[in-house]
Amino acid sequence: MNECNITQNRVKKDSGGYWVQEITSDSYITCVNVVENNQSSGTFNSHRSSYSYSSKFKVTSCNYIRNKSPEEGYLISSFCDVFMSYCCIRQNEIKYIFRAYSKTITFENSATDIIKSTDTPPIFKNTNINECPLLDSIPTKDKFEENEIEQNNFINIYIKKIFHLKYLFSFSSS
Repeated sequence: MNECNITQNRVKKDSGGYWVQEITSDSYITCVNVVENNQSSGTFNSHRSSYSYSSKFKVTSCNYIRNKSPEEGYLISSFCDVFMSYCCIRQNEIKYIFRAYSKTITFENSATDIIKSTDTPPIFKNTNINECPLLDSIPTKDKFEENEIEQNNFINIYIKKIFHLKYLFSFSSS
């Protein structure tokens, strides 16, 4: 996974972020931003290798910021070895940040404001980095209010384009 933004999802249970499952070789997650997602419980971001392989995840330059799970939840969950470097974990409202199921999560050259974990605790290396460059570049409510006119114009243009569709389908979920 490379250069992805996962932002402002609202889910009833888990999977507010990404789930990468059943990998059969070492895999890389690079430049991924998981920002301002809400879920009620479970795992936000899951890393799992196939049971017959000992594959590893290398997570580099990723940001996990302002995610919420008011009930039981895990921001980073792993069923295989995960090496995280140059990552930023800040301002999340989740019971546990790390959960490693009898594997290890190595958090290196990165920044986090909460280290709460369950099961196998992570290995922290050089985590005294105080900067989180993405925090300044993510819009906040104040910035949205300042640019309200610009935002409203975008919404109007988008809605006008939708009205040009000949058919509109609506599916309800049970």
